[in-house]
Amino acid sequence: MNDHQPLPACASESCSGDCPKVALTRRTFLALSATGLGAAALNPGRAAAQPTPVTPPTRAKLAALVERGAPTEYSGTALPRIGMPVGGGCTGQVFLAGDGRLWAWDIFNPLSFPLGGADFAGSNYANPLSADKPGALRFDQGFAVRTTSAGSTRTVRLDSSGFSDVRFVGQYPIGGVRYADPQSPINVDLEAFAPFIPGEVDDSTLPTTIMSLTLRNTSAASVEVDLLGHAANPVCLDSRSSQPTGLRVSGNDRGIEFTAFDDRSAESEDIGFEDWESEDFGEWTVSGDAFGDGPVTAGEMPDDFKRFGDLNLSGTRFVTSFRGGGEETSDDATGTLTSKEFTVERRYLAAGLGGGAVLLGAGCADPLYRRVVRVSMGHVLRVPFAHVPGKPTTWQRGLADLQERGYRVVAMTPNTDNTLADAVRGADKVAVMVGAEGPGLTEHAMRAADVRAKIPMSPGTDSLNVATSAAVGFYAAQF
Repeated sequence: MNDHQPLPACASESCSGDCPKVALTRRTFLALSATGLGAAALNPGRAAAQPTPVTPPTRAKLAALVERGAPTEYSGTALPRIGMPVGGGCTGQVFLAGDGRLWAWDIFNPLSFPLGGADFAGSNYANPLSADKPGALRFDQGFAVRTTSAGSTRTVRLDSSGFSDVRFVGQYPIGGVRYADPQSPINVDLEAFAPFIPGEVDDSTLPTTIMSLTLRNTSAASVEVDLLGHAANPVCLDSRSSQPTGLRVSGNDRGIEFTAFDDRSAESEDIGFEDWESEDFGEWTVSGDAFGDGPVTAGEMPDDFKRFGDLNLSGTRFVTSFRGGGEETSDDATGTLTSKEFTVERRYLAAGLGGGAVLLGAGCADPLYRRVVRVSMGHVLRVPFAHVPGKPTTWQRGLADLQERGYRVVAMTPNTDNTLADAVRGADKVAVMVGAEGPGLTEHAMRAADVRAKIPMSPGTDSLNVATSAAVGFYAAQF
């Protein structure tokens, strides 16, 4: 390359002009710039821009600039993907779909958006939400219309399933939907909105959605029309399946009121099934040598079994496999304890279970550190624990030792379809493995486990902290 051959341009945005890839150096550029400015100063007439005559716009062009355009109209497959906010400001949120359905109800104080997407991956942008998605409506509600004309009665839902021609126009804060169908003697216009008045905070933050319906007879005959609004009771929508809840609906001159209450019928006296207060197992079927001859008292147990204090028994006797095989410290004995057949008369079963210990890797914090003792309110002193010998990189030995002793090692991770119930089903002994706060278990650690398991969570909840996850995992492992 000779001195007169140009160098290739530099593609770096941070290049200052001095790199070897640029033919024109910064010093040369400044020199040429100064020369150009001097030339411009010597020839002001040449450097001055020549004025260009401007033609004033005509009346027609000015009118076109302020002419109101036609709003965009949506129909067909676009309708379920429309989510126009029609909830009052700061009162939760509800979306209006393109066919007039209300969906994505976010008024029940959830931890995050009920349809998910509360993450940094932008999942709801990559895969947009839809009112047709299972669970998107949250609960059954909507409108229906019944028409009677010329001796014919027709009843349909007021959405795209009841009308073949549905069109949506969004002009915030009002969403407009028009319904038409060749089989229907009427057209219906819906206007849905929440009050939105600039400068009026109280009136713009009402927890309400107004839906105004206008019906037009498009036939040559008279039409009798009935409108029906329906809604399931949405109170305690997320918690009613996890605790006894009764639902109540009442009507008055102001409308319909939905409420919920504690289901006291579930608080009747317990139906006792087994209290283990006899010296043998009675009608239970015993196999193997893990459980001995029958329930035992605390006084029959060796001192190392009680080294963490009171056993917190309910009654005087309990069942344990700790002394299986006749050896006080044996953990190798196996067996089963099977009840007689019984009928479940309630929605819930309760069992008093205990046991377990914590296995700590070499990189774990000291369980007796003062902050651990303080935060656990001293309960750390009641939980048995042991350390895996070796370096932090040799923790697999501890898992292998557990597996050789018959433990099923369960790795806790949200990235699996297995639930805890699936993971522990049929296992005699279970070890639950949790990772560090934030990153969780490494893929290498999860491969060393026997099975992976997740905790079922409400939609939109990304994960639980490691302490909560461990507590739920330990509780599930007892069953």
